[in-house]
Amino acid sequence: MSTKKKSSKGRKNSGVGDRRKLSSAPILKLVNAKDDPVSTRYLAQTLSRDDKAGRQELVTVLEQMADTKQIVRVSKNKWAAPGSVKQVIGTVVGYAEGHGFVKLDEGGDSVNLPKHSMQLVLHNDRVEILITGKDRRGKRFGDIISVLEHKNTHITGRYFTDGQMGFVVPLDQRFNQDFYIASEDRNGATEGQVVNIEIIDQPTRDFEPTAKVLEVMGEYLDPGMEIEIAVRNFDLPHEWPTEVLDEVLQYESIGEPGDLKDRENVRDLPLVTIDGEDARDFDDAVYCEKLESGYRLVVAIADVSSYVTPGSALDLEAFERGNSVYFPRHVIPMLPEVLSNGLCSLKPEVNRNCFVCDIKINESGAVEKYRFYPALMRSKARLTYTQVADWLGVLEESAKDEGLTYQAPPKECHASIKLLYELSMKLRQHRQKGGSIEFEIPEALVMFNDQRKIETVVARHRNDAHRLIEEMMLLANICAADELEMRSEHGVFRVHETPEPIKVAEARRILGLFGFRLRESEIPESSAYAEVLASMVGHEQERFFQSLLLRSMKQARYATENTGHYALGFDSYTHFTSPIRRYTDLHVHRELRAVLTKKANKTSFSAEAIGDKTSMTERRAEDATRAAIQWLKTEYMTHRIGDVFKGTVSSVTDFGVFVELDDLFIDGLVHVTNMGNDFWVFDANFRTLTGERSGVVYRLGSPVKIVVTRADLEKARIDFDFIGVKQEKRRGNKNRSGKHKKKKRDKR
Repeated sequence: MSTKKKSSKGRKNSGVGDRRKLSSAPILKLVNAKDDPVSTRYLAQTLSRDDKAGRQELVTVLEQMADTKQIVRVSKNKWAAPGSVKQVIGTVVGYAEGHGFVKLDEGGDSVNLPKHSMQLVLHNDRVEILITGKDRRGKRFGDIISVLEHKNTHITGRYFTDGQMGFVVPLDQRFNQDFYIASEDRNGATEGQVVNIEIIDQPTRDFEPTAKVLEVMGEYLDPGMEIEIAVRNFDLPHEWPTEVLDEVLQYESIGEPGDLKDRENVRDLPLVTIDGEDARDFDDAVYCEKLESGYRLVVAIADVSSYVTPGSALDLEAFERGNSVYFPRHVIPMLPEVLSNGLCSLKPEVNRNCFVCDIKINESGAVEKYRFYPALMRSKARLTYTQVADWLGVLEESAKDEGLTYQAPPKECHASIKLLYELSMKLRQHRQKGGSIEFEIPEALVMFNDQRKIETVVARHRNDAHRLIEEMMLLANICAADELEMRSEHGVFRVHETPEPIKVAEARRILGLFGFRLRESEIPESSAYAEVLASMVGHEQERFFQSLLLRSMKQARYATENTGHYALGFDSYTHFTSPIRRYTDLHVHRELRAVLTKKANKTSFSAEAIGDKTSMTERRAEDATRAAIQWLKTEYMTHRIGDVFKGTVSSVTDFGVFVELDDLFIDGLVHVTNMGNDFWVFDANFRTLTGERSGVVYRLGSPVKIVVTRADLEKARIDFDFIGVKQEKRRGNKNRSGKHKKKKRDKR
């Protein structure tokens, strides 16, 4: 295997023969005089050692000084004084442009890595780095000392050829190096196909990584390919191990449960499930009745713990998955279908084991008492949100399907559903008084045709039936958290910390530009967020302002230490209501049963491990589904190139303007280089882009008209141009896979 040799240029020193032997003292003086690391070249020139012999002498002395800890070697040709640089460990995060950063184990701001350092590693690798300084914007940067662990073994990408050479371009843009594929390792892959590869050689500074094709997944635009790609890019467990399949066989012959031993009988209660039209697993059912002073609410949850034994192969796999992952028209379940859609699903008119939270609530919506117990139930109906909202008379006309008549719920459930709605209004009002924050940001609903090709993307809005169920689930979760806090030592809570002051200040400043006031405080109470959200209801840009506020907050997570839930305004909160699709809920059920029976929960995992794992798997699922939906949006827009749309500016940056289309739940970028013959000035304080020549100003909420110019599936990026702006000649956009600077390894 050959290696590259780098040429060196330097001017000869005329006094080489008279030069004295180099000591460490002048080197230390130069190194200590600089705040940033100094280069070998700088030292050579300053010390008159820039000829070949002088450089060799200098490098020898530098290496000796590094060995004796007099100086620190920052990179191959950079040196610094001890203490002027910090040595840390973290995980690499890559960018498509070639650079990256390191997310530190110790927390705090990430450290940027230059492109030359990223040649040594791949996204997600573990590294030890030196923090070597800050750039002009105050962001820290560093260099890699050593690669501690190469974390990637398999990657999904597209196979291409360049002459006799084959290579794979990763579809995850965080991997910014291509993989060389020898002819004997291509496994029948042809030009442009999506493949799954196994890494043979990791990247080095001189050689690109190599791999072999394990699986040819199909053509890039095959229906469902976006899910196959997301599953592999985000390492989602999606195949059942043999041990799990063997265990599942025992459930296939089990009929309806009927044993009332240690269970209460609630089969006579008109419990109903209310879910979306496309729901397949039903893990919660509700019932309400009026008392002399208040209400009785029964929330019955699928009793998954009666089937999944702690420590079994099924339990271990459910822990690894952490949660079900919901893609458009496809689900990767946490539990096999025989349980998730069968024995555990609360289908109508069949007996099901359940775990009940039975709550007494006063007229003002406050909980007076509650109790938990295992029971046997029989759902009276499977209802949908749209169906219930229509029957209650609270479904907006715009949400109705034209020409469709919704069937009324069974008569025996009418009284309960009306009381559920009445109670939900009181619970919501009671929660709002406590400062609970409510975001009404719609989700993307991807509509497909019969060929599984995307037809459109629209916003999915909630109605009052969604809110009805939400209030009942929130209340049951509060009661479960209260029970765990009082009686269990192994509870897992859903916690949400207060937002960071700097992000609050930024949100307050931007909202102020539009006349909205976020109460002055370094860390405002949640009620302050609720107040400003209420003040913007009905504003035409309400959704964009809500997104701004949401981005100023931290993400909720699972933890054993209960620090409360800031956004909901609850002192104590957990997840109890979805054990079919969340492992935390299954753990909470087991802990509650342990409390009732006074027998220990024989879990294979600590509460801390469950909290950490499920927090990670939740983020993983969100990232995977977001990536798949963005790919689908981009694929749809490949067929709309040249089409003109009206839109609204949803974000302004120094590199361009993001526009969300009014008729489609899709956004794209108008880059500054495509905004005409003008010089655009970005104002970070006011979040505006202003044309120096034209005087045109783009800001959040500006109505615009655009034309679709590009939809790049590899980057999942959609580009727009403004209508009526004279465009300069567009620069060519070379695919990074067409240029290979590193050498190929010899296949010997």
